[in-house]
Amino acid sequence: MGTPSFIQSAGMSLLMLLVNTSLGRYSGDLAITTYGRIHKLNMIVIMPVLGIVQGF
Repeated sequence: MGTPSFIQSAGMSLLMLLVNTSLGRYSGDLAITTYGRIHKLNMIVIMPVLGIVQGF
């Protein structure tokens, strides 16, 4: 029952690893920091929306 959730979480972790590696290689630490802050702000907006959708 938890396999789809595990695959989704593992996929997102792998994607973040690839993005951070690429940003570090081509742009440096500032790009990783900027991406992390933008991602955090994006999650602040998306998480309540996902909670409402799952509630329905």
